[in-house]
Amino acid sequence: MNHRVRKLYFGASLLIGLQAGAHAVYVGGNPLMYVDPNGLKPGDTFPSRDAAAMDAGSYARTLNPQFVEYGGWIYGQGRGYSYNLGKGLPSSMPNKTMQTLKNQCPALPTDAWHTHPDPGDDSDALNSFSPEDKQFSKEQGVPLYLQTPMGPTLIYNPATGQTRKLP
Repeated sequence: MNHRVRKLYFGASLLIGLQAGAHAVYVGGNPLMYVDPNGLKPGDTFPSRDAAAMDAGSYARTLNPQFVEYGGWIYGQGRGYSYNLGKGLPSSMPNKTMQTLKNQCPALPTDAWHTHPDPGDDSDALNSFSPEDKQFSKEQGVPLYLQTPMGPTLIYNPATGQTRKLP
């Protein structure tokens, strides 16, 4: 049986981060990966689509419960990008929830993003794109980001069929 331990580390960066907002720091066992010193959240502007997707996934991992999927759309905003957020069961997330969120975007979405539920294990199925994820991306005609339970953010490009891991 494989168990993963989550820890919350308190330190000087936490004190600085808390001045930025309630969701400033989430470490999930990796304090260098999950730091949001500006306390950014859905609706805020990010310099790139990748940055918006990484924040969306990190932000969603601060929410409870983690047995559901979180997801939304990335769209252009001013000179950058932003995202919206919704939650649902894996069966409802790709269709009903994502369609509702798409209709709420103030601009045409450039990408979609989502998380997989976090049962506390490192199974390949939860830490990679499912066939349903890839099909959704192809049908929507946009790249799809995935914040995996183990931490890395992946992006699937439906035009090439390729997946890459963000730094």
